[in-house]
Amino acid sequence: MAFRPDKSLLRAELDNTIRGRVTGTLWFAGRADPVTLDLSGDAWADVAGARVTLSNPHPQPDNSGPGLSAEQRGRVGDITVSNRRKHFTVPEVEVNHAIQEGRLLDLPWVWKNAVYIEWYSERNGRVVIESTEYEVTISEHLWITDADDEAAQQALNMEAMREFLDLIIARPEPDPDPEVGRSADDFTEDEWEESLKFSDRLTDASLEALDKFKDDPDFHQKEAHVMGWDHLIEARAAASEHQPDDGPDDDDEEDFHAWMEAREEGPKHPLLALAIAYVHTVMDAYEDLGIEETERQPVGTPADTFIRSVMQISGKLAGVLGSWHTHRMPRGMILATTRRCLTWANDALNALAEMEAAPPGRATPSALAALRPGLFQIRAAITEVRRELQGQ
Repeated sequence: MAFRPDKSLLRAELDNTIRGRVTGTLWFAGRADPVTLDLSGDAWADVAGARVTLSNPHPQPDNSGPGLSAEQRGRVGDITVSNRRKHFTVPEVEVNHAIQEGRLLDLPWVWKNAVYIEWYSERNGRVVIESTEYEVTISEHLWITDADDEAAQQALNMEAMREFLDLIIARPEPDPDPEVGRSADDFTEDEWEESLKFSDRLTDASLEALDKFKDDPDFHQKEAHVMGWDHLIEARAAASEHQPDDGPDDDDEEDFHAWMEAREEGPKHPLLALAIAYVHTVMDAYEDLGIEETERQPVGTPADTFIRSVMQISGKLAGVLGSWHTHRMPRGMILATTRRCLTWANDALNALAEMEAAPPGRATPSALAALRPGLFQIRAAITEVRRELQGQ
């Protein structure tokens, strides 16, 4: 995801008084030296031609500010101090819980103007500083941008985002001599692994697009453009011009619901059932030990790595084993996925050992050690499934 040092920002000075160039200096909590900007391009009309001073009334030191290179060179993204953003009116801890529980849309929110400073760095990739809480001062404008100039700059910003996502996706070169008539069952474990890696990169890029355009009314069109899905834009335009929207086919919808019911009601694969039960065990343990409330699972901590790894295992196993009683996934795909699950299991075990050395929340080493046997059981079950598939 984008590099976001917005919480640790102390203050910033940006200058777009020279057309086609944005310079600036930023100071961060926990960092002695400032970060300088030298970017090509212009800001939105509210900032273009002016100097802007930002100050953060409630800075929170973290590792994001120190992680930035001292000299930031590259291209501007969207730079404005009047971006409309949804602002949740509940504490951040409740927002974090809602994200984990999939009920973010249930939280109350209001529209607020937000500072949005984005650029594409040669060293740090996409960097975003965004907040509805900063104090902002704007100088007199030395020059004014018109509607055509701003539209042209925003088109350049979209292209910069598209080029950035192209680097993330790294689409493989088309096979000049594809094997005709080859089915999914014929692909090897390693070939499926390459396919899964590409899928992961697409997911990462899609999340970047969602992060940028989530509150934009033209989200789908802009997402399709920056993701390189031009065929979707063309298809949507053609459909809107020539075809009425009759909705989904009734038979297709009935088939989909029947498949979902069979997937939910049918017997679960023993390995998947074991992994799902373990996730519930871990989540209950986290709640009992006060880990969520006191740690809030900051990204990169052992508590975060442990639960994310455990949830990755159950989520990916659901993808390949969730409908095993009605539809078997290709053998190579299951092997590639379970190989990844073994890596996550080892990551979880390493994180658990770190947690035992420095217990978070109200946890004790013995309480955390009680989570280890279940993880060993899952790892052994994964190994057994792989052994059976490799023997077929």
